[in-house]
Amino acid sequence: MVNLKFWSLPILVGILSKKAFAACDISWDAVSSQYKAVGCDNQDDGYYIVNNEGNKIVKYVNSESNTTAKLIEKSGYYILKDGTYSKDGGVTAAAVTGLKVGYYKNDNGDYYKCSTTATGPTATSCETVTIEDSCSEENVGLLTSKGLCLSYYKIGDNPSHHYLNLLLKQLLNKDTNYYVVSRNDYYSITLNNGSIEIDSKTYGGEDLICADASDGSLIDRKDDFCSSTGSGKYYKCLSGKCTSYQQSSYNDKESNDEKCIYDESKQKYTGSCVQDVNYLVSGNEIVEENSTSGKIKVLDTITESIYYSSSESDKNDEGYYINGDPKTKVDYPLIICENQSCYLKKPESGLGCYITGDNDADATIIKCVDENHCSVQSKVTTCSSTGDIRIDAAHKVYLCNRSSGNGVELTYFALESSTGAKNMNEEKLLLDVSAGKFPGVTTVGNYAVQMVRKIGTKMGTITLVEKKTSCKDVEDNEIIKAANGKFYYCAGDIAVPMQKNGAKFAIQKNNLGYYVDRSKDATGIVECTKETNDGTTVYKCKAKSDYYGDYNAVYKNSEYKFPTSATDSTELNAEIIVCSSNKCEVPSTNEGNKYILLSNNEYVLGKYFTNVKEGLTTCDNDLNCETVEKDDISPSKITEGIYINGAKALSLIRCTENKEEEVLKSVTCKTFDASTYSYYINHKDINSKSNLIYCNNEKCEEQDGYGVSGITIKTYLNGDDKEKRIIECESGIGCKEVNASGYYIDNSIGGMGLLYCISKRNCIKTDGINRGVYISGDDDGNRLIRCNINDCEITGELGEVLSVTSVNFAEMKKKFYLNGNNDGDHIITAVSEDVENEDGTGIRKIYKWGFPEEKLAKNYAIFVNSNGNGNENAIIHCASETICTEITPESNTKRYLDVTDSKEIIYDVDAWSKSDNIVGNYVIDKSTSEILTANNSGSLVICTNDSSKYSFEIKSDGNHFYVDSNNNLIVNNNNIFSIIESSSLAKGYYYNSDDDIILCNGVTCTTFPTRVAECTNTNVGKITESKELCIGKDGDNEVSKSLTESKTYILKLGSFAGISSGNILIKVSNNKIVQEINENGYYLVKKYERSLVTGSEEGELYLCTSGLCTLQSTVLQANEPKKYYPNSDKIAADTIICERTIEYETATTPKYINKCTLNNKKPTESYCTKSNKLYSCINGCVNAGNSTSTDCYTLTPKDGYYLPYELNGLINCRSGTCNLLTKKNNLKSGYYPSQDNSNPLVVCNYSNDEIRCEYENSIEEGYYIQGDSTLVYCKNKTCKEENVENTSTPVFYINGEKDQAIIQCIGSGVNLKCTSISKPLEGWYNKKNNEGLIKCETSSNGSINCKETLAPNAGFFINRGYSEYYNSWDYLIYCKSNNVCDNTIATTRKSYYVNGENNKLIYCNDNKKCVFENGNGWYKGSGETFNSIIHCINNKCTSYEIDKVKKGYYLNSDIRTMNKPLMEVSGTVSLVNTIAESGWYLNADISDSKKIIECVKGQTAPICEGKALANSCGGSNNGKFIDDNGDKKIKLTETQIILNTFNGGTFSWITKKSGVAVFEVEDNTVKQKFYDGYHYDSDSKKLYFCSSKGSKLCEEETKITPGYYINYTPKKIIKCTGIGKCRILDEREVKYDLSNPNPCIKNNVIEKSSNIKMCLYNKSSTEIEEKDMSSISNEYIYALENRNYNFPRAEGVAQFRYFLADVSKYFIKYRSTINEVSACGEADKESSKVCLKDNKLVYVKDLITTTNLNGSGDIAINSSEIYKPIEYDADTNNGYYIYKYEKRISTTGSEVDNNVLNTVIIPMNENRRSYKLECKIGGICIEREIAKEPVLGYELENGILKSKTRNEDKSTEVSTKIMPGTYMIYNGNDNSYGITSTNFDISREN
Repeated sequence: MVNLKFWSLPILVGILSKKAFAACDISWDAVSSQYKAVGCDNQDDGYYIVNNEGNKIVKYVNSESNTTAKLIEKSGYYILKDGTYSKDGGVTAAAVTGLKVGYYKNDNGDYYKCSTTATGPTATSCETVTIEDSCSEENVGLLTSKGLCLSYYKIGDNPSHHYLNLLLKQLLNKDTNYYVVSRNDYYSITLNNGSIEIDSKTYGGEDLICADASDGSLIDRKDDFCSSTGSGKYYKCLSGKCTSYQQSSYNDKESNDEKCIYDESKQKYTGSCVQDVNYLVSGNEIVEENSTSGKIKVLDTITESIYYSSSESDKNDEGYYINGDPKTKVDYPLIICENQSCYLKKPESGLGCYITGDNDADATIIKCVDENHCSVQSKVTTCSSTGDIRIDAAHKVYLCNRSSGNGVELTYFALESSTGAKNMNEEKLLLDVSAGKFPGVTTVGNYAVQMVRKIGTKMGTITLVEKKTSCKDVEDNEIIKAANGKFYYCAGDIAVPMQKNGAKFAIQKNNLGYYVDRSKDATGIVECTKETNDGTTVYKCKAKSDYYGDYNAVYKNSEYKFPTSATDSTELNAEIIVCSSNKCEVPSTNEGNKYILLSNNEYVLGKYFTNVKEGLTTCDNDLNCETVEKDDISPSKITEGIYINGAKALSLIRCTENKEEEVLKSVTCKTFDASTYSYYINHKDINSKSNLIYCNNEKCEEQDGYGVSGITIKTYLNGDDKEKRIIECESGIGCKEVNASGYYIDNSIGGMGLLYCISKRNCIKTDGINRGVYISGDDDGNRLIRCNINDCEITGELGEVLSVTSVNFAEMKKKFYLNGNNDGDHIITAVSEDVENEDGTGIRKIYKWGFPEEKLAKNYAIFVNSNGNGNENAIIHCASETICTEITPESNTKRYLDVTDSKEIIYDVDAWSKSDNIVGNYVIDKSTSEILTANNSGSLVICTNDSSKYSFEIKSDGNHFYVDSNNNLIVNNNNIFSIIESSSLAKGYYYNSDDDIILCNGVTCTTFPTRVAECTNTNVGKITESKELCIGKDGDNEVSKSLTESKTYILKLGSFAGISSGNILIKVSNNKIVQEINENGYYLVKKYERSLVTGSEEGELYLCTSGLCTLQSTVLQANEPKKYYPNSDKIAADTIICERTIEYETATTPKYINKCTLNNKKPTESYCTKSNKLYSCINGCVNAGNSTSTDCYTLTPKDGYYLPYELNGLINCRSGTCNLLTKKNNLKSGYYPSQDNSNPLVVCNYSNDEIRCEYENSIEEGYYIQGDSTLVYCKNKTCKEENVENTSTPVFYINGEKDQAIIQCIGSGVNLKCTSISKPLEGWYNKKNNEGLIKCETSSNGSINCKETLAPNAGFFINRGYSEYYNSWDYLIYCKSNNVCDNTIATTRKSYYVNGENNKLIYCNDNKKCVFENGNGWYKGSGETFNSIIHCINNKCTSYEIDKVKKGYYLNSDIRTMNKPLMEVSGTVSLVNTIAESGWYLNADISDSKKIIECVKGQTAPICEGKALANSCGGSNNGKFIDDNGDKKIKLTETQIILNTFNGGTFSWITKKSGVAVFEVEDNTVKQKFYDGYHYDSDSKKLYFCSSKGSKLCEEETKITPGYYINYTPKKIIKCTGIGKCRILDEREVKYDLSNPNPCIKNNVIEKSSNIKMCLYNKSSTEIEEKDMSSISNEYIYALENRNYNFPRAEGVAQFRYFLADVSKYFIKYRSTINEVSACGEADKESSKVCLKDNKLVYVKDLITTTNLNGSGDIAINSSEIYKPIEYDADTNNGYYIYKYEKRISTTGSEVDNNVLNTVIIPMNENRRSYKLECKIGGICIEREIAKEPVLGYELENGILKSKTRNEDKSTEVSTKIMPGTYMIYNGNDNSYGITSTNFDISREN
């Protein structure tokens, strides 16, 4: 594309001279093969088209041949003789039409130019052109011998002409566009084959394009515009015609010699004129020189390019004006009028604002961005950016020196006579001005401006000022702007940085000391000193860059009246300077009159400070500060000790005395970093309440460290890493550092926290265990610490002595405590120790709590617990050296034996105490050392005294019998020793050996009874010296029997075990010789030997009852000479027969006696009954009762059962009466004890509906079922009935029946039932009467063997007998330590227990099934009290009652409740039901090295696991836990919300690698907390947006728009006006309740019915529509009313009644103010506008009239503030206001009428797109397209239909398809006729 000069381009009308052609004919002659010319002469020379097998171009030249023409075969363009055009010779010649204006050529050497008479690019005629010789200024745009002559250019300083290549030969195939640039006119051309022609495309469009001056080519890359070869101009081209723009003023089109000139003839202006701009005219001529004065004229009307100007528009009023003449406005953009003369001017005062105003109306502000471009600024009313110029309602002009506030006033434009008027000529500094925010500012930075106005003028300027860049040769007080863009204040050639918007300082000679050094980028201070040298005083001030550090050094400030800024006169009179690691500054003060550092988030300074001089500066509460130097050792010297560094968080100052030879030389103070969560001793004296310094993770503060509530001592871990690691604070004494040893209460956390000092310097934090006692300190007078379930405390408040002294040592040695430290001796008591005096003068004895050289904790040692309370925990019992526990006696009657020193512990008077040494035999419970009483079993202890030496022995085996201390008998049963009360024992002797015999007489038992020398009748029943039992005498012979031979005797007593006379039945067996009181019946006894008859000899018949026997001596009568008695001796014959026999005969009568012998029953004998008597018969029972028959004899029956001859039942004899029992009288099947000694057991079974009984031949020891509810017990061939007690739970017995194992009995009364179990499950069964257990095991042959046993240990046993009892849940047996077992303790379903057999874990499920499990970890247990916790290590488990373990959290190891992986021990053991959020818990398991439990919330269940502590709080450990000191950490006991900024995947459950996580810290827990919405952290003054989904992270809002921000969890409304300017609203402000029934009146957002609601529009004066914000799913633009003017706004933003807001579920943010109809000013009777007066619409003309403005309908006001109902959509393109007239509640509560905005339409222009917003107040804004102007009608012109659109000057041809119909004609106001269209024929219709 090439640009051609207008005046040389062939666009002018071409005039061709044509001949009246004769009949010249040229055609193809095929015969001669020539193109024949006929009738042609020299006027016919030219080109022709001839048809010869296609069109051919031929040339006729008469001078060459008058009869023929020549064929042209060369390509190019040809003008034919007939004036038409053709292209390309040869065989393809073709006609050409529509040639564009330009140059054309052909290869035959012809050049043409084509011109036009029209305005478009199409040529209307062409002619041959002559080639010029060369390119010159006059030949621009012509063809030359070198090519197309381009414009004249300068490249650098060298003028040059430029061509297109000669003859275009090398460019014809190059598709490149060019500009050819001339001085005045420009055209775009394009190169094609054989042509250079107008390019009709549009170039530039909205953008501008450029051309390269070297070759004229188009440049469309902006970065090339300013290249060295650029033309310096921009262009826009349309249809080949281009307009040009200087790059320096690209908004101004060049005139290119086109002028606006005055036409004298028409007395109007014509030419290139512009309407509605200022022209400077002299006379009527437009001024083009700056030396010519004139007046301003505005051309305000145009008709057909003729411009008119009303004379009234001429003006020369004083002021600045914009020059609108395109010809001169680039060089002179301003017209300045002064003294009634106006001149063209550049902005000579500099770049900036040129202001005209008189305070009666808004000023005109002209902004000049460079010396060529100025423009009028639209009105700005508020300061939104630094550099803005604003005009207020009173027409005052202000410079905005910051982005908010009112700005600096350019003093009122006032007449010279005005009161107080004065010239203004002031320099102001603007900091951080953004590009474009002040004229001439192109880059952000700091700028100086000069504000000027002279009295008596309407004109003022605010223009940029160039500042010097160095203080060299500059006077003091001058401000410079250095190369770095910062302002400096020059003082003594020193450049002092301007601080805080330009503050200054001045050094005064008398104020020596320190000043902020502003000369070095605020990185140091200036120290001013006075020196005397040779009598001359010299004042020196030196910059000190090494006087600061990261600890924030503080110096006494010597500066006087430090101003805040150049525009703020507030003085900062702080008395100190704070120097951090990068700057020094003077602090400000806050509302609490505290020094604060603005540069450090308003950090509040403290009281004490130091610096590199190592002195101490102290500031009091009135901010008076004084410095004491380190070498000042006057009475006001620095107190040695530690101070809180007031200049830096977590920093301390240590002041140390420095002495030389005990003489104080100085006190130096140096800072050091404090450890977080640490304590230090404050420097203050002991009487101060602030004797301790505590540093958390944010700051250090003074604290009261003294004890309270009777505890006078508190201890803390010393944060100062010195040798003395413990701080001890005592009221009245103060705090001191002590040598560390043992344990101390950690008063920093309370609870069970302890400090354990392994060595003097190695102390760690730990937890005390419940009931543990710890030694605190290792010196004379150390103390004890006692821990309970909740906390630890120094003993003393319960009366215990705190320390041991020589005075009370003897008493203290009697005190014993259970050591809480398991690593050492387990028993603490008072000890003495010899130590060397510190001065080396000798040995002294100290008394303290400690451990004797010989450990007190031994096997079965027991102590009175000095940590007990009454019976509770009264005893300490040691099972070994390493296992000691506390015991609570069930009553104060209990006794305990200390086997280590043969003493017992008893309750004496009112306390437990240890007795003197004891001797004797005792049975103890080894688990407690309790001395057991009668009817209990345990371990035997024998205590003896040998030569005043007491000793003891615990017997694992031993003799059969012992006498205990209560004279009861101790019985050894398989080495289980049981105490049998003497009153319940059989009377007699209990034999261990010949020399060890015990006599029990029913009252007491004694050892070694008195032996008798002779066995006389009076000594019958005694033990003889020969160690035999005295039986009596056989004549003169003594009868004595062995003590070991098992026999039964009936003795005629002299004395036996307290029985002094009578005949008694005794048995000798099992090391016992005792009276048998249970076996009543008849016995046959040898007369002298007194033993029972077992053979055929005669004996004496005795009847024994309850052990006492009577000789049956009555002689049988003649009528009954023989009688049978049942023999009660089970091992002998069944019956005894006594017969009447003559002993001797006398002379008169024979003497009869009874001869009694044993009668062995014949095999054929059987039992019969008749008439209630019992008979023994042979051959059946026919003769039973027949006294004459010898087949039967009568038996004297024993009570019991006999098997009858018929076997059809049983004979039941009771009290001598016998009856036959059969099925008919309810004899049941089962086993019955038989009174037949040979057959002790009978079994009865049903057979054929009858019952049949027979002897049981195979009898094993055990129980047999008799019927349903009675058992028979057989042992040693003896069987007897045993009644079963009623029981609601199953009890079990060993079954003696063959192929049966056990018997189960359950029920009561008639429902009592016993059943046999042949194959019971392996395991444990509850024995009868809770006497122990039955254990069933599988033998090697596969059979089940069951046996009775005692419980091996206390605990739970799986009850294998529960399954036979349908409703039983008693599927566990609980055995106490005394072997009392019970299965009546209700078992908790789905719970865990500890097995008493092997301490394994038992689990009982919901289906009545308990199983063993491998246990490892913690389980929620059930115990005797059902409130226990179980701990298992390697499958060995221990059950703890909850008061024995630490309160807190434990990992739940129960795989069945892994959805609840955490347990909490408090008052109970409970599974943590819900872990709502992931987090951590402090592990209460003191045995677990992983002190933290991490719980991650899962999709189905949380996952918890132990986590080890980190070594430090270093970077990668962010979010982990450490035990003590670190960089930044959170203490688990301090409730708080923390926001953790992490990077690098710190938290396992958070998928994002970085972000801000919220955690809630409560006692022993840190759990992730989520917010649903915005959270404001008031400490850091940061606002975060937090998600309640996913990783639930927060993101800091770095840009905060004023508005309301919502949090739904918990519900909070946050009100923000900017960064760091937010607050959480008190619910009383916004919550709906009875006291605040309509909060929407005062707020845009409220809380109501647990929802956050946005207040929308008034439905009535008191009722306001609300919207639940949680239902808003997207972000919308709302138009809202500023309720009660309460909506937050940024500083500097003017108050508003309505505003646009960005609204979503989570916020309502200010977007922009909705401008209303203007507020009323002065009345103007000529105005048709309306205005707002007290929120009511009135007309401006009188400020009273309200016609059409207070009705009930819409009140439409257009953008010109004129009442005008909307007619067309296009009416609203520029904006519209639609008001309503409503009643509202005023601030006083009354109801008033107001005009309120109902709908507003706002024109918008964003991203080069124009549209409009239609907003209903209280609703969502809808985006609308800019509407097309309405068609007012149609015009008909020459049959062409044209439409007339509003606001367009000309009608436009209808280009769309015209549909048949009638169209309204536009004719001004006359539209009375139409136009009809039918089939495209247009006709006018009247």
